[in-house]
Amino acid sequence: MLPRMRASTPLLVACDIDGTLVRTGSPATAAVRSAATQVRAAGHHMVLATGRSLTGALPVARQLGLDDAWIVASNGAVTAHLVGDHYQVTEQHDLDAEVAIRVTVAAAPGVRIAAEMVGTGYRVNIPFPEYELNGDQHSVRGLEELWAHPTPRIALQGPSGYRLVWALRALGLTAIATRRDWVDVTAAEISKATALEKVRTELGVEPGDTIAVGDSENDVAMLDWAAHGWAMGHAPAFVIAGADYVTGTLDDDGAAAVLLSLSDSLGSCASHVSRPGSPLSSMPTSRPVSSASSGPTAASTTTVAWASIAPVSCSKHPMAGPCTGRPSSAAALRATPSTGRRRSSRATRLRRSRPSS
Repeated sequence: MLPRMRASTPLLVACDIDGTLVRTGSPATAAVRSAATQVRAAGHHMVLATGRSLTGALPVARQLGLDDAWIVASNGAVTAHLVGDHYQVTEQHDLDAEVAIRVTVAAAPGVRIAAEMVGTGYRVNIPFPEYELNGDQHSVRGLEELWAHPTPRIALQGPSGYRLVWALRALGLTAIATRRDWVDVTAAEISKATALEKVRTELGVEPGDTIAVGDSENDVAMLDWAAHGWAMGHAPAFVIAGADYVTGTLDDDGAAAVLLSLSDSLGSCASHVSRPGSPLSSMPTSRPVSSASSGPTAASTTTVAWASIAPVSCSKHPMAGPCTGRPSSAAALRATPSTGRRRSSRATRLRRSRPSS
């Protein structure tokens, strides 16, 4: 059972998008939308924390009715504050794209490379399938155009792409393989957790009043950062091992159950949560201002109008794995979670939260 929290204290509730709140390519279910509304009505801060670009995250925020909320995008490399129909990029951490791309091309000459352009789309060396990226794709004539402008994230796609992870990490970069053929690359020491900690400080929420829900490798640091980390029931074993509790699967609306427990009682989550036996694009009218630095950047302060959102047919974002909501079978991508500050007590809490099979 989740320890009781102070009912009068707003919580920071960080939720992954793909595989947690939504099935990639589909809108949020009525249960998730209703639960998000109740969490906000209870006075809590719901933060979207995703591997998607900001362009891909904004429509989900709109679906959930988030009109004054924080969004952590690109695995923590971009943070934005959404107010009404406008958002403001408050922090953007750019990576050394040239070094990353040169190493990638040397190791895998035919790999597809996408350099994110915050708020609009990507520069690509080879066009990606339409359903793989949110936003516009701008083909470049030479690789140098990929690093000519600051970028917070590079996406790599190619057979056995996961093999690039070790070479990229050796450069000091953050590299996460979400599929055997897909790697996301960001600056050193960047994660959802690092961005969420800054949002927590900005909101004035106590460390003990943080909750996170996720299902994938890029959620492990976030689940460890939160005082109460919830893994989705369909998450890989190593993600579950890094969480405090396990909720239902995507098919069970497991994230909605966690959210409803917060608005209902703030304490008895176990009575609500158990394991039962978009493509979306947003084109802002103007781009956020990006820092020209190649390292971690200063905050952007330009407020950008949010243009209309056009729903697209089923789009499989690389962060989600198969659209079934089940984890990838690529055992080679699984990493053993680091020993955390609460690891010794997690096994007991996980056993309590999981019914016998």
